[in-house]
Amino acid sequence: MFLLYFDCFVCVKFYYTGLVKYIEQTTELTAKINKLQAELKKLTRSDDEDETIDQIEMLIDFFEKQSNPITEFDESTFEGIVEKIVVINQHELEFHLIGGLKFNEKIK
Repeated sequence: MFLLYFDCFVCVKFYYTGLVKYIEQTTELTAKINKLQAELKKLTRSDDEDETIDQIEMLIDFFEKQSNPITEFDESTFEGIVEKIVVINQHELEFHLIGGLKFNEKIK
């Protein structure tokens, strides 16, 4: 009888020990996954920020190289700078430029 009780106790103890290890390992792996996901998000965001900086630098270079004010419409320049135009209402437009820049323009 004592041997049977001891065997059951050992089985329960091994089961419990295995369960505790499983929970510890799962918790540890979940923490590692969360850390890696955060790093990936940071790296992805960094790439997007690099692209935005490059676009803004391109805009700055374009305007710095202009020796004279732009006096007439240049379609290729416009298409290279303006990503989209949003109609706010019948009296206002919102221009979205490369690099995430935007400004509103009143229509008279």
